[in-house]
Amino acid sequence: METENIRNIGIIAHVDAGKTTLSEQILLHGGAIRIAGKVDEGLTTMDFLRQEQLRGITIRSGVASFHWKGKKINFVDTPGHIDFSLEVERSLRVLDGAIAVFCGVRGVEPRTKAVWALADKFRIPRIGWINKLDMPGADFAGTMMEIEDAFGIGVLPVDWPIVKDGVVVGAVDLVEWSARELRENQARRLAKIPPEWLPIVQPARERLLDDASKSDEILMDQILNGVIDPSRLAQAIAMGCRQRLFLPVTGGSALRGWNTVTVLDSVTRYLPSPQIDRDLESHPGAGLVFQSSLGEGRKKVAVTRLFAGRIQVGSLIKKANSEEPPDVVSSIFQVFADELIQVDQASAGDIVALEVDRHWKAGDTLLEGSGEEILFEVDHRARLVLELALEAASPRDHDLLKSGLKDLVEEDGGLDWREELETGRCILCGQGELQLEIALDMLRDSHTKAFKAWPVHVRHRERLLSGTPTMKEKGEWGGYWLEIAASVKPAPQGVHLAWIGGCAESIKAAIESGIQEVMRNGLGGSGSLDGAIWTVQVEGMIQEAPGALAKKIMDHLGPEILRKAGISVEVPAVKALVQTPDEHLGAILAALQARGVEIQAIDTQRNGSTIRLFSPLEPMLGCVTLFRSLSKGQALLSLEPGGWVVESA
Repeated sequence: METENIRNIGIIAHVDAGKTTLSEQILLHGGAIRIAGKVDEGLTTMDFLRQEQLRGITIRSGVASFHWKGKKINFVDTPGHIDFSLEVERSLRVLDGAIAVFCGVRGVEPRTKAVWALADKFRIPRIGWINKLDMPGADFAGTMMEIEDAFGIGVLPVDWPIVKDGVVVGAVDLVEWSARELRENQARRLAKIPPEWLPIVQPARERLLDDASKSDEILMDQILNGVIDPSRLAQAIAMGCRQRLFLPVTGGSALRGWNTVTVLDSVTRYLPSPQIDRDLESHPGAGLVFQSSLGEGRKKVAVTRLFAGRIQVGSLIKKANSEEPPDVVSSIFQVFADELIQVDQASAGDIVALEVDRHWKAGDTLLEGSGEEILFEVDHRARLVLELALEAASPRDHDLLKSGLKDLVEEDGGLDWREELETGRCILCGQGELQLEIALDMLRDSHTKAFKAWPVHVRHRERLLSGTPTMKEKGEWGGYWLEIAASVKPAPQGVHLAWIGGCAESIKAAIESGIQEVMRNGLGGSGSLDGAIWTVQVEGMIQEAPGALAKKIMDHLGPEILRKAGISVEVPAVKALVQTPDEHLGAILAALQARGVEIQAIDTQRNGSTIRLFSPLEPMLGCVTLFRSLSKGQALLSLEPGGWVVESA
């Protein structure tokens, strides 16, 4: 299919705004399912993982392909919870357009602002859907005003829902300037717009025409002549949407299926088709793996967005920045949730599942074997600031635990793990408490229950305060002697070695091992030390001196050099927003003050108050559960990474 007939779209929103419920309606309209599942019953199509169904939240990005009015829709349902922000970022990276879902009762929420900023980062055009218009206090017009104030973008309603007593009874298409009556998910076109609806929709229509025609002289002439071509108006709206000047908006109730078909109409009308980067036009094949799993018979499946070239069955593919040999594509599939439909090939703009021989993980850049190196996603391990120690009950369970962690990390690009050889424990690293809790449940469901999980630990890190002059140390052992000179200076990140002169490979490997070990252990016992450039020279030695002697020297010299440089201990920080009804504000403020958290501001919102704060991460652990308990389940906590701060004394 030509790329102009493809739409790669996803949904972004604050948690509980109705993303997954709207996804079910989109799949229903697209003919992919016969009945829309419900989140609270654990029956949604896109959330097919057991933990998603049990918890009623989206954990992995779900993918489905279907057709709508001549367009192929590759649809991605992204998580909304902060603990899965890396999953959201990766999903946005593979999209060409997005549906922004807003709650018609709560308006623009904290997490909405966070995912909106990510969409801005990737320059993704959006359309809007204002949900829950069947709920008490819902306000379609008021929510549009909030969106404009929050994001500084022109909000253009292209379809106006008519709500009476909590029921969407009809809608007016402001582009076609036609009306329809809605009853029990059925729409009936009306001969004309009812007179009692005109005072509601006439101002919106006038504003739509005014804003859409500002950069379209032909449309302006049509408006002045009183004969407006709806296709020209839609074209002007699409132009503004794709340039991120406008946010075309519709609304209704996803839970009841009221007016949801307008979302798909807006997707095909206003969101763009895949655009091929000029720098990649001649590339034979490049894509980003954003989902990895085991298929039938434990075959490896990598769900991939192709940005350039073409991949066919039998193609040789390789991982960017990897020394692994090329892999072979044995099958290619279109994806519908957990079902796969086989195809022969995929081209730039497609989202497909590739069946491969080797293990791929979410976040890997995939290249056709002869293609030059490209990297679509940078290393994110520095953002995994929570650690969880796992201790298996037996050697067999330890092997099962390691196997489970390997599978888990490949499937969830927001996790990592390592094995502590000294203690025999496995360390699981992640972004948030809920993410780690769910990871443990998945391990127990699929691999082994026979392990102990220690309390969650916040990772600290050490940083160099300054560089050092060259320091030397001479060591003797068993008739051999060796003298090493070294210095260190700060670097933004990573551990880098610069060698002066040459030496035996065994000596070089031992010195490198000693430096990596001292950096990993740190100096203050608070965490690993990151960001350093070491300059090393072997000043003199007896030939064939053993590597063990070089390691012994570095075990003493390395910490001495670090002490000379000095270190600071840093801890991860978060930007946090707490939304709460006013009657619970006092209890939540008291809880924050008891934890030593400094409040930045308290804002009055439509349905309560929002507390803004900046804090080290550690005092915020457990606050999601605490605040929900203090507010009878009504308070919401949203956390965003806030970088690193120096640990207070």
